Amino acid sequence: MSTWKKLIRSKFFIAGLAFIVLSGILSYREIEELIYGHDAFAVRAMRYPVERKGWFGVETKMAVNYEFSDADGNHRKGHDEVDATWRPPKDGGPIMVRYLPGPDGRSRLADHHDWFGVALFGIGVLFMIVARHQLLRPPGVSVSQRKSRRKNKN
Repeated sequence: MSTWKKLIRSKFFIAGLAFIVLSGILSYREIEELIYGHDAFAVRAMRYPVERKGWFGVETKMAVNYEFSDADGNHRKGHDEVDATWRPPKDGGPIMVRYLPGPDGRSRLADHHDWFGVALFGIGVLFMIVARHQLLRPPGVSVSQRKSRRKNKN
C-alpha cells in the first residue's frame, strides 16, 4: 500500500479520535448525572417564561425555580430552563429533580435531558470502528476484490 493511502487512513482515525474526545466533553455532564445522580421531589416550584436570544433569534423558554431536600436531609435550591411547552404533572403531583450529591452538586428537572452530546459520542464510536477497520485491512485489497473472492469460493 502506498504511503499516501496509509496517511489518508490515519487521518480518518485521528479525526475520529478527536471527534470522540470533543463529544465526550459535551456528553460528560449528562453521563455523570445518569450514573451518579439521585432523584428527589421538589417541595416548592415556581415556573415563569423567559426569552433568550439564541442562534436563530429570540426563543422562549420556561424557567423553573425549585427547592428540595437531598438524601442527607440538606435543603437545596435549584434552577432549570426547559422548553416552553413543558408542563408540571397534570395531577398536581410533585416535580422530580435529579441532583448530584455533595454541597456543590448541581441539579435539574429529572425529565430534562440533553442527548445531543451522547448521540455525537455514539456516532464517534461508530466512526472509529469503521476507521480502524479501514486502517487495519490488508493492503492492496479493495472491497470489490474481496466480494469477487467470496463468490469464487462458493
